[in-house]
Amino acid sequence: MTIQFNRNHFIVRSCVASAVAIVVGFAAPMQAMPSKTTSGVKEASVKTLYAETMPSADAVEALGTAWGKALASRDPHKIHALYDKEAVLLATFTNELDTPTEIHNYFVGLTKREGLQVQFDEQNIRILDNDTATNSGLYTFSFIENGKRVFVPARYTFVYAKRGNDWLIVEHHSSVRPEKTDAKSVQK
Repeated sequence: MTIQFNRNHFIVRSCVASAVAIVVGFAAPMQAMPSKTTSGVKEASVKTLYAETMPSADAVEALGTAWGKALASRDPHKIHALYDKEAVLLATFTNELDTPTEIHNYFVGLTKREGLQVQFDEQNIRILDNDTATNSGLYTFSFIENGKRVFVPARYTFVYAKRGNDWLIVEHHSSVRPEKTDAKSVQK
């Protein structure tokens, strides 16, 4: 099967989708699904905030932030809950292609690192349609090793898909950033 890309059709479709999202946004403000916090105050769930309309870049950025908070909690169940049941992970600290069960096991091992956290340095967010978005960029992991904080600069791509009312990670690639090289040596 051959798929042809018609740029004009894509631009028109994107503009129409954006216009519909804006009109819907002004006509009927989105209602976030409530969830209880430990203090009893209701707050919007990141996963369900954009269940009815096309997500915004801020909503996709919030998904990354939620992943970072789950990682910092060092609770592999919280992290794994953000992944689709058929997700694939190409992880930073392993050479394996991880499928759903292996994803959980990977995070069980990773979360043993004391002081584990991630800082998003650069983000490139793209909304592909109402049900799919990507976030690619650079982040830096850090953790305590032998009493010192270690920093691991990495690059990443998250692919998110809406499953019911939840936005889940369906693909996640993360790799250590290559050392800086002279551009001329790469071209040879």
